[in-house]
Amino acid sequence: MYRIAICDDNAKFLELFEEKFNRYCEKCSVQAMLHCFSDSDLLMEQIEEKRSFDVFILDIEMPTFSGIDLARAVRESLSPAIIIFLTAYENFAKDGYGMNVSNYLLKSHLDDDLETVLDQMFYQLKKLKSDKIYMIINQRKFIKMLQKDIIFVYKNQKNAVFVLEGGQEEWERVTLQEVSQRMDNPDMMMVDRGLIVNLHHIRSIIDDKIVMDNGQGLVTSRNQIKSLKKYLSLNWGKMI
Repeated sequence: MYRIAICDDNAKFLELFEEKFNRYCEKCSVQAMLHCFSDSDLLMEQIEEKRSFDVFILDIEMPTFSGIDLARAVRESLSPAIIIFLTAYENFAKDGYGMNVSNYLLKSHLDDDLETVLDQMFYQLKKLKSDKIYMIINQRKFIKMLQKDIIFVYKNQKNAVFVLEGGQEEWERVTLQEVSQRMDNPDMMMVDRGLIVNLHHIRSIIDDKIVMDNGQGLVTSRNQIKSLKKYLSLNWGKMI
C-alpha cells in the first residue's frame, strides 16, 4: 500500500484530484492511499514529525508554506520520497527540478496528463520498493538485506531475528519498534510486539496461525489475526 500526500489550498481541486486518483487506482488495480491536505501548515507538521509518505504532490503557490518550502523540508529530512509539483504555470514547475523533483503536473492539463504522470510515479515507486534495503551495522558486522527478501522478524530475548528467503537468519540487538521505524515500509507489518511479517510472503491465514512462504506458521492473538485479515482484504482486494 503506497502512501501519497497531496497539498493544495484549493479544496475543490483536491476533491477533483482525489476522484480522478481513486478512479485511476481502481482501473489499474493499484493499492494506494491518498492523504489530502488543504493547509500547508498541517503537512509541514507531518514532515517535521517524520511521518512518512512515498510521494508528495505539492502545489507550488500556497500561503504560509509553498510547495518549494515543503519539498525542501522533505529533502532536508533525507526522505527518498518522490516529489511532484502542481502548478498553473509551466515556468514555475520547471524551476523546481533543482531539488530532485520527479515530475510536474499542470492543473490546466489534469485530464490529459494525470494518467501519464501516475503511470510514471507508480513505476518509480515499484522500483524503489524492490530495491529498499535494511542494514545491520555494529562493531561485529555489516549486513545489507533487501527488505523484499525478509520473510518475517521476531523477538528473541533482546534481539530482533530476521528470517530470510533461503533459510538464512540474521540478528540485531534492537527492539522491533526500532526495526519497524527504520524499515519505514508499509509491507512490513508489526502484528504484535514480538512479530513483524512481510505481507508479500504470507501464504495463508488459518484460524490463529499465519503461514509464510517458507512454511513456518506464526501464531498471534485472535484480534491481531482479525485486523490482519481486514487489512489484506481492504488494501489488497484479496479475501484471506
